[in-house]
Amino acid sequence: MTTSRLQLLRSQVVSLREKRFLIIEELKKLRERAREYREKRDEINSKVKEIAEKIRNEKEKRKAVIEEIEFLKQIKAELNAQIEEKQEKIRELSQSIQKLDFNPKKLLNLREKLEWRIQTEPLPLEEENRLVDEIAQISAKLIVYEENQKIKQEINKIRQEIKELRVQIKEVQQNLIQKRAESQTYRLKILELGKQRDELRQEANAYHNNYIQLMERIKSLQEELDKISAQLGETITRLQEAKIEEKAREVLERKKKEQELIQRKLAEIEEKLRRKQKLTFEEFVLLQQTKGLGNIT
Repeated sequence: MTTSRLQLLRSQVVSLREKRFLIIEELKKLRERAREYREKRDEINSKVKEIAEKIRNEKEKRKAVIEEIEFLKQIKAELNAQIEEKQEKIRELSQSIQKLDFNPKKLLNLREKLEWRIQTEPLPLEEENRLVDEIAQISAKLIVYEENQKIKQEINKIRQEIKELRVQIKEVQQNLIQKRAESQTYRLKILELGKQRDELRQEANAYHNNYIQLMERIKSLQEELDKISAQLGETITRLQEAKIEEKAREVLERKKKEQELIQRKLAEIEEKLRRKQKLTFEEFVLLQQTKGLGNIT
């Protein structure tokens, strides 16, 4: 393992840590924005629910008014039906009135005069009987007149009833106008509340869409962060392994150099021994150590 490989791994670790830090910071910002979008969306949706409840209440009130309107219309129709029925009765009664071929007032006056004569004048029996017969004939004629008068009285009575019914219809109509105006007021209020609700819904949907987009971005960044974290872990492991290998290589290299140095020293010692020259204390110690290890023959 070369030093350049260690430097490359260290550089990769630094780079991955920087990327990881930047992603974590970006995730913090995005999560905060997502929280704000979510809270704003929920706040607006709460207002939408409040307005929806108001609309429901206004619709209930308007429904009650419409029911009153239908009830008043039914009453008006019944009153009109009664008027129509009474008008038909008047037509029937009018057709039952008989035409007279005499003047009722003259006959009434004549009957009164005759009755007065019978009551006040001393009349011969024959004359009194004649007057009684004449009064009977006049009364017979006046029966038709009296029947006509009864019918006319009945017609006048019915006309008065119709007049009273029309007064009631007028009152009902006034109530209808008032209730229709009240219903229209509720309708306009419901439309206005509906407009406010729809505008708020659009605003809430905008915040929701922004929230969803942010959450998708957060998910993507989180996946990237997990990937980089895994890469960082793997790279750190490789770096640690490389450090161990480099350390072992250095130890082996050092031991190799030490061994080469010992071999050179031993060669010098052997040369001195061959020439029967005196060894130094250090050379003697080294020679004894190598004999103990069996490195020389």
